[in-house]
Amino acid sequence: MAVTNFPVIRKWIYSSAFVLITTFIFSLVNAQSAAPFLKHFTPQQGLPSWNITCAVRDKNGFLWWGTANGVSRFDGLNFKTFTIKDGLEYNYINFIQATANGVALYCNDLGILFISNNEIIKYKYNALLKSLTKDARVLDFYIDKEDAVFVSILDRGVKKISAAGNITDVIKTPAANTYYVNKICDDHLVYAIASGPDIFSNLNYTTCEEAAFSVDSLRGFSESIEVLKLKENEFLLSTGIILWKFTNRTCTEVLQTSGVIVSVIESTDHSVWIGTDNDGVMVWNPKDGTTRHILKGVSIAALVQDNEGGFWIGTSQDGIYYAPKIAIFNINKSSGLAYEAVTAIACDSQTIYAGLNDGTVLSVNKNGCQFKAVSKEVKAPVSQLIYEGTTDKLYVASYFTFEKKGSNYSALTNFSNPGNQQCMLVFGDTIFYAAGKSLMQIIKGVVSKCCEFPFPVTTLTKDGQYILAGTESGIFTLSASKIMHPLFPEIAMLANNVTAVCKSQNGYCIAIEKRGILLINITKDTFLISNQLNGVFIKTMIADSNVIWAATNKGLFKIEHIDFKLKKYNVFRISTGDGLGSDATSGLVLRNDTIWVSSNKGVDYFNVSKCAAIKSPPIIYIYSISVNDSDVLIEPYYSFNYNYKSIRIGFAAIAFRGADETTFGYRLNTESDWHFTSNHELQFLSLAPGEYQFEVFAKNSSGVWSEKPATVNFTIHPPWWQTWWFRSAFVLFLIATGAAIIKVRINQIKTGEEEKTSINKRTSALEMKALR
Repeated sequence: MAVTNFPVIRKWIYSSAFVLITTFIFSLVNAQSAAPFLKHFTPQQGLPSWNITCAVRDKNGFLWWGTANGVSRFDGLNFKTFTIKDGLEYNYINFIQATANGVALYCNDLGILFISNNEIIKYKYNALLKSLTKDARVLDFYIDKEDAVFVSILDRGVKKISAAGNITDVIKTPAANTYYVNKICDDHLVYAIASGPDIFSNLNYTTCEEAAFSVDSLRGFSESIEVLKLKENEFLLSTGIILWKFTNRTCTEVLQTSGVIVSVIESTDHSVWIGTDNDGVMVWNPKDGTTRHILKGVSIAALVQDNEGGFWIGTSQDGIYYAPKIAIFNINKSSGLAYEAVTAIACDSQTIYAGLNDGTVLSVNKNGCQFKAVSKEVKAPVSQLIYEGTTDKLYVASYFTFEKKGSNYSALTNFSNPGNQQCMLVFGDTIFYAAGKSLMQIIKGVVSKCCEFPFPVTTLTKDGQYILAGTESGIFTLSASKIMHPLFPEIAMLANNVTAVCKSQNGYCIAIEKRGILLINITKDTFLISNQLNGVFIKTMIADSNVIWAATNKGLFKIEHIDFKLKKYNVFRISTGDGLGSDATSGLVLRNDTIWVSSNKGVDYFNVSKCAAIKSPPIIYIYSISVNDSDVLIEPYYSFNYNYKSIRIGFAAIAFRGADETTFGYRLNTESDWHFTSNHELQFLSLAPGEYQFEVFAKNSSGVWSEKPATVNFTIHPPWWQTWWFRSAFVLFLIATGAAIIKVRINQIKTGEEEKTSINKRTSALEMKALR
């Protein structure tokens, strides 16, 4: 006769009902349409596996990813992978921890491995560690500053292996239905649990200074635990789908998730990121209790924050996702847009309006889109949207000009004559638009010519009661009495094509085609902002206090900290690498503290206060050196023979946001000039013999240079016939040879003189004899 285990069945029913009810309530509360930008990394970008198991950031700023197929070191652009082929004994990585010299890996079947300076080293007490974990499930491991290893084992507690190889129990065999947390002497939290906790469990907390004490009746029934230390005697503890905050010896339930919590980390802005096993990431703000949901339905394995403030999300089956520090939200096809190409954008006091290339006008908010066709008859691209605050009307420029009245649009007129429908301006009930050199006006549906400019008009904007008209050669003002005159004709720079104009608190901001932004203050001083803007086409601008926002064909630019006297400023580019749907932006509006940007990939928005340049300098490093196309170990100094053919040096920077925009400055010796490149590798051929020092710096996308260069020194030895000893010996040989030759010659001359003297004597003797 079968015996029914009623407590087990009741526990299963309670647990299932609890999960289902919580999941249903959670899905209702957190539904939203706009999604934050996430960059996706897969094996196509160099990741060794789709299956991420763990992650950590080391002291140098590298991100390390444990996977089912080895471990990868990531600098923001390149993955350097270590597998069995490189010396690992097992490719599946369970846990990973940063150490003083690299990282420590825990592989369940083989124990602990260290990676330092690309070298793989085995933990000397792996045999001892295996004996402790045999036939058991390891929950976590940790190595302290004294090189002691702590390992948390299900049903067995936490064991400590000292640097000398001695074993002690930090947490002995855990009791049933109890979560154990122990703060060890370097303030790290280790934990333990027995299998099969009940729906109601206890917390046992111990520190180095105080005796253990308990908190009763914690809801939670999972063996999956995450502990995050916040500050002294304050931490977060997960018990399945519930997150608790421990403080002042009490536990408070702060959040319920729809999936079992597998990772919890705290951001630099003190928000808490919570990864779940089957429903993405929850971002919880402890200040106001609000949450954001990312990657719904995705199983998360690991979370890590880079040194720039960006978050990286490792998944169990879908690679890695990257969320930059700037939380840019995208409204696109996945948010409900049937057509993503947004050509114009405008706003009133409450609503954002977006015009599409198919003639549709959208009413957009942070929770989604409302669609409204401009006209049933005309399905033409919306070229411009203008909201007129004095009359509370929205004007839509297409082949027709439409006026919004209530929820309907009525055609005012059509642009049957050639005109620039992207160049329109509204003054009260009068509409102005450019048609070549002519400025046309529409009053009560009647089109007439207002005036004629000397050059084709490219942009129109308001300046109080005046119209500012940017042209292909300068700026002109038009008064209410239709009197037109050039603005700042003495400034030669304005003789170029003007693409956008806006008023600032101190003067004018004028975009010159592919030259930058010319600032002119009230005393007519000029200041050209060209850094990073040279060659960029600026479509529209907004001046907000001492900040200029510019929508361009290469993303959105923020120019700040402008100093007219010192001619200083900061330029910060926001691109697809930061989360924009596209770099081909078409317009922007600023409402309250939010920037809205339109592009051919929908509408993006983000909080202005969270948009800041990267302040942390990139870390430059040399990752490869090859001689004659053969790789050599990376050393600080090399010695090469004269008959080498080439030296190739590979370098990279640890930079994550806008990693592909990193620039490098290098020189080959301290006396040479600096050169700049975006390449990650340089090759030097047939260098002359001598001593060299290669230095390379990196500049990130915000223009911040690395603090220290990466260097390598090498000497190229001359051939033997160019060495000093050979030259010295050769000189001595020449001297000796010359001396010998001179001596021989002297001897020859002396001998000749002696012979001549002898002959003379004989001749004299014969002559004397003949005389006698």
